[in-house]
Amino acid sequence: MKTVKKLFLGFVLAMVFSVTMIPIIWVFFSSFKSKKELMTKPWSLPEKFLFSNYSNAWQKADFAVLTKNSVTITAFSLLLMLVFATMLAFAISRYKGNLSQVTLIYLLAGQTISAGMIIFPIVIVLRKLGFGSSHAGLILTYAAGGLPFAVFVLQGFFAGIPYELYEAGEIDGAGEFKIFANIAIPLAKPALATVLLYQFM
Repeated sequence: MKTVKKLFLGFVLAMVFSVTMIPIIWVFFSSFKSKKELMTKPWSLPEKFLFSNYSNAWQKADFAVLTKNSVTITAFSLLLMLVFATMLAFAISRYKGNLSQVTLIYLLAGQTISAGMIIFPIVIVLRKLGFGSSHAGLILTYAAGGLPFAVFVLQGFFAGIPYELYEAGEIDGAGEFKIFANIAIPLAKPALATVLLYQFM
């Protein structure tokens, strides 16, 4: 019975592997073919490996500029989002009250709105602000879009930090900024890493 289960599991894994890897392998080998060969012999191995396809694609698609743009926009939007998200999440978790709860609910309500519904208003607002065709517009959009999720995750983590640690910092004469920077942020590194990775993707 165990042998049958192992054989069945092996068969299922082999099928999953095949379905996943065969298209990737096909694309890899096809990338070395000429256009003519790709159309006439799509399933055969390349007659001649054209490594120049990669250099041509890099130059024609201007990948260097696209990569630089992606890195710049991602880095600045993540930095901006994390700065505001950590401060807002810390404030919501530390100063519990009606305003904190309303702020959190407001942010979470924004998560329920489809991106397709707000894309046109965002474009109109960015154009009126003069950010219609700039990196700044994308950075602001991505930072604002990631803020609700980041605040939700971080405030939950900050809320789990024992309040006694904050009180110990206050007894030692630490102000709010020092408590935030020296106690809350170092303890929240796992949550920050989670938010950073998720928003980066």
